[in-house]
Amino acid sequence: MRRIILTVFFVASLCGVSFAQTPTTPHFHLYLPMHDQTNWDVLVNDNFTSIDSLLAGTISSAVPASYQNVVASPTAPSTTSNNTMQGLAGVITPTHSGNVHVTIQGTIYGTSSTITGNGIGYAIAYGTGSAPANGDAATGTVGGGTGQLLWLPIAPVAAIFYTPFSINAWITGLSIGTAYWFDLQCGSLGTASAVMLVAVNVIGIEQ
Repeated sequence: MRRIILTVFFVASLCGVSFAQTPTTPHFHLYLPMHDQTNWDVLVNDNFTSIDSLLAGTISSAVPASYQNVVASPTAPSTTSNNTMQGLAGVITPTHSGNVHVTIQGTIYGTSSTITGNGIGYAIAYGTGSAPANGDAATGTVGGGTGQLLWLPIAPVAAIFYTPFSINAWITGLSIGTAYWFDLQCGSLGTASAVMLVAVNVIGIEQ
């Protein structure tokens, strides 16, 4: 900020621009004294102090946190009665706002011998502490909605099926400086382990 203001001051001085007298109270408008004005260096420094005090607490200098990783092929959910974790181990430590947009996308995979009448359900979950492993019992706080894909009980023609999926969650109020994991809770629909996720792209962006 100071480099920008000093540059403006330098250019304006070369152009012979005159400036108003010193304001008696801080203004958000920029005040630059004339180069030959008494104690001009003190006045410039006071101007910085006034601007800094006006902006204090309104603008964070921290760079927002982000995360991205691809998990090739987590093991399919082994049960239809309870959700289990996919073990994606996404992690983000908020630095700026504590509000994070999480996107998890990839491909749902099945073969002609497994997909008929079967499918998979999924939801984003997050929490603190150690990230859950693939196959662990469902844990964490569910954020956003849920998704699912269920094939009709009709014999397919193709030998292998790939269907894209994407799910999002807007998570707010996270604590600055605390690490949070994010993952998918998944459950089999129909037959356990019949359908799985592959090429799972895990993205978290603080905003």
